[in-house]
Amino acid sequence: MSEKKIEQQVYTREPGGIFHSGDGDVPITISEGLDQARMNDLLLELGITESQFKQLLFAVISSIAGKKKVYISLNVELHHYTKVAAALLELLYHFLPHSHRRCFGAMTYTSEPEGINDVHVLFFEPGTLNDHGRSMEEPYIFDFANQKFSGIDLVGQHEYLNFAWEQLLVGHRLDEFFEFAEKALFSFTEEDQLQLKNYDQLTAIYQTLNGSEDYYRQNKLSFLYSLLNFLKVEKAVKEDLEKLWLQILKEEKAAVEVETAIDFIKAVVEFNQISLHDKGLEFILNTLDYYNHNPIFHEVMKIVEESIETYEPLMEFITLHPDYTQILENYLTEKFNHTRVEDILSAINQLLLTVPFVAKNKGFQALIIKRTSQALVDSSDIFIAARAVKEFKVTNQDVDFSKIKEMMMISTELTLLKAIDLNNVTVKDIGIFAYLSTGRLHVKESKDKLIIRKSKMMEVLHELFNSPVVSVELLLQPLSLDSREELRNVLKNVLRSHLSEKYFQHLLAAFNEEDGSFHYPQLFAYLSKHADDNLVLAFIKWTDKNLQLDYHYHRALKNYLKTHPRSIWKNKNTKKELQQISTVSFRKVVKEVQNESASPIVKFFNRYGINLSIVLLIILVAGSGVYLGYGLLAGEKDGDTDSKTSTVAAKETEETKNQKPSLDPFKRWDVDNPYVFNVDGQQQLMVFGQANPTGGKSLVLTDSKKTETSFDLVMDSEVSPFDEKGVLKEGFSLFHTEHDFDQNGNSEVVIMALNQTFESFVWVYSPISKKGRIGLQANLAIKGMSDAKLVDNTLTLLGENGQSETYAFVNQEFVKQ
Repeated sequence: MSEKKIEQQVYTREPGGIFHSGDGDVPITISEGLDQARMNDLLLELGITESQFKQLLFAVISSIAGKKKVYISLNVELHHYTKVAAALLELLYHFLPHSHRRCFGAMTYTSEPEGINDVHVLFFEPGTLNDHGRSMEEPYIFDFANQKFSGIDLVGQHEYLNFAWEQLLVGHRLDEFFEFAEKALFSFTEEDQLQLKNYDQLTAIYQTLNGSEDYYRQNKLSFLYSLLNFLKVEKAVKEDLEKLWLQILKEEKAAVEVETAIDFIKAVVEFNQISLHDKGLEFILNTLDYYNHNPIFHEVMKIVEESIETYEPLMEFITLHPDYTQILENYLTEKFNHTRVEDILSAINQLLLTVPFVAKNKGFQALIIKRTSQALVDSSDIFIAARAVKEFKVTNQDVDFSKIKEMMMISTELTLLKAIDLNNVTVKDIGIFAYLSTGRLHVKESKDKLIIRKSKMMEVLHELFNSPVVSVELLLQPLSLDSREELRNVLKNVLRSHLSEKYFQHLLAAFNEEDGSFHYPQLFAYLSKHADDNLVLAFIKWTDKNLQLDYHYHRALKNYLKTHPRSIWKNKNTKKELQQISTVSFRKVVKEVQNESASPIVKFFNRYGINLSIVLLIILVAGSGVYLGYGLLAGEKDGDTDSKTSTVAAKETEETKNQKPSLDPFKRWDVDNPYVFNVDGQQQLMVFGQANPTGGKSLVLTDSKKTETSFDLVMDSEVSPFDEKGVLKEGFSLFHTEHDFDQNGNSEVVIMALNQTFESFVWVYSPISKKGRIGLQANLAIKGMSDAKLVDNTLTLLGENGQSETYAFVNQEFVKQ
């Protein structure tokens, strides 16, 4: 180090020699110590008050830091002027920090100098201070001779100026403070070292280090950020400041003042970026615990997330310590507070990239599984959302996510099964479910039998739609009886929007009976409703080619072609196609349909041959055989069937009769005879059609007192078994039975209209007694595609959509199950 540098450092710390002349001309000196009496004498002699001293010190410090000069004119006789000016300079110099002393320059003169760039304080003899001169641009002017002061803008509180005045009054030097300040400002720029605001802040910190807490208590945040400001640069040489910081965190414990909590945490997080200490993490944890049920909690965590230096150790600590489970759960709940599965999965990836160790936490695992399941339920398409879970991969390759993924998939599969509505499932859904299935539900014990049942049914459905054609019975065998019936109904629903030649085998499975046969009447009714004529034709051709068809098939086909409103026999093109099928059995069916659906005149010709026909035609033309023609054309009445067919067509063998399906407990109602039943031991008679002159749908109930009550068989449906006149349509028959649904001793009356394609209309009435008269109260009127099954308090039949429907009689009314 040069002698000049050494000399500068000596004068910076011991400035007395600067102000002593070498010829023994000693001014009023304070270099040996701040003698309070001498200072008071000097200030009194110059007329400088406390306020003026602070302003003067402020001006000198500001001049050194900036460009403005300090011009002073003292009210002192000229022969003492130099000595007094030197004394005042020495006094001011003693209260200048070291950084300012190194830059300070002053001079005395009697006229305005030219070029005074390195001079900050200039003394003028009384009367020579020209405040309008060209070198007087915005200076700090202290004209004590004329009591004129300008350029001073001392705004706000300046802790250092107050501190300097206090020390001046008691005669204390500020060497210790200046050494502290120089250390605190180490490595700061020269500009920052000259800023008065830094010395104001350091004064508060210095006073606090020396036992005064007033500065901190008055403005904690300002104090903290001041302290943080000095710790940001070369913290290693500022141990006293760091200890003070940690001491504050220890005493505060947590940021419990709501107004300042966020800014307090920001300061702590910023300090952690400089130096990570347990005290800083503990302070943040305590704050999080304090605000665990307050929105501030999540604001704090957002601040922490932005600093990896704080976030990683904090998360690792709370992840590994059970005492902070609640904090972790609160944070992660907000972290995964998304409604879309994709957003939750993205949040998982982001979290594991930053804090991979959280994957081992049981609370984290349980929460992401729970939130994913909830989002699945709320998703617009649960199958697409479940696919996203299946295809999810963790970006951080260092994280072993396999076991968690396995648990997520099992939970996803369970959630999917709970949400699946088998009535609305599609072929696509079945395929996606098979793709998502873990095959481990049998390992996981589930108390929900419905879930296991659905799972098995979905597996069977997938086998049906994605495996080579095998025996339907073999596929259905693992299912219970109820599940097999339900699966058939599901198949019917699925196929409604997927009917094609590809799924004819599946169509048969939907109408498969437990004995291995098929319910062909319902099958053709289903086809006619959901398929066009060409597809129905394709199915008939397919069955003729691929199945060993029996009497039941031919009978159902014949009835469908002949009687169904949407029969493809009515379509000329499909009718022609049917007539071209060459198998013997099928040609026989076609021939029977042709005969039985022909007009009366055609039937007559077919029955009696051409010769008799010619004779009859002649007779008819002559007009002499009207009665005979009428009789032949009308045919004979067949008492064993409701349809008007020829005697030959109506005949059935004993074997055929035995093959008719059982309708127990229903009995066919001979409408010409009354239906007899008992209510409270009294005989009731019900007659069909007597209340209508045309023999229509009205019923007449006659009780034991011969009192008659009439009512109609009505139903809220676009179709009816009765024509516009109320007459039972051709092909329909009436059936009746009694069933005690509520086990009260009085059976309800059940009436059913059923045709050969098993299109059905069912009415249920309860006997009621009013003023000694017996009546019937309507309880149920429904349309179906099968005969009604009565078990205990329930009535079940196949609905129009192909789905089995059950109605339970509860509290004197039927409720759909």
